[in-house]
Amino acid sequence: FRDDRSVEKSLFENVDRSIRFEALPSMSGLKISAEGFSWKPFGTSLIFDALQAKGLLQKNTLTIDELDTTLLGGRMTGRWQLDWTQGLSMTGEAKLAGLDVAKVCAIFAPAFSMDGSLAGALQIRGRGLDSATLWANTETNLMAMVTRGIYRGVDFGEAVRRTGVQTNRA
Repeated sequence: FRDDRSVEKSLFENVDRSIRFEALPSMSGLKISAEGFSWKPFGTSLIFDALQAKGLLQKNTLTIDELDTTLLGGRMTGRWQLDWTQGLSMTGEAKLAGLDVAKVCAIFAPAFSMDGSLAGALQIRGRGLDSATLWANTETNLMAMVTRGIYRGVDFGEAVRRTGVQTNRA
């Protein structure tokens, strides 16, 4: 606290100190920063090896302008916004680089058996009256490229050979 009893800054961290939040009052709202190492959000099997985020908390919005994280063997950078003016709405975009496809599939698509390196652009958008409907109504768009990829259980060579080709016998 300052001498005038106003808040100078606030620090929060979880029990294992894997994530830390700092809030600094400013003229436009609370400047928020987060830093994490080996952080596993509750209820998920996803682990953020390293995470840094900076943003601004205002009356009806939280805007994360800078998000930089290493996870799933690669890196994700981007921005995200949550608004609660009328219900909840969120938007976000991120660039992905070098994510391990096997790790991505293990968490998000366990039925797939793939390997490789994933890079691309992710967009997320959702709207709802509460957090449950927000996530239920969330749409994502992923433009991705997998390099050095292997998709187990599918023979692409055979699929290409059979596509549109008919054997003609005389």
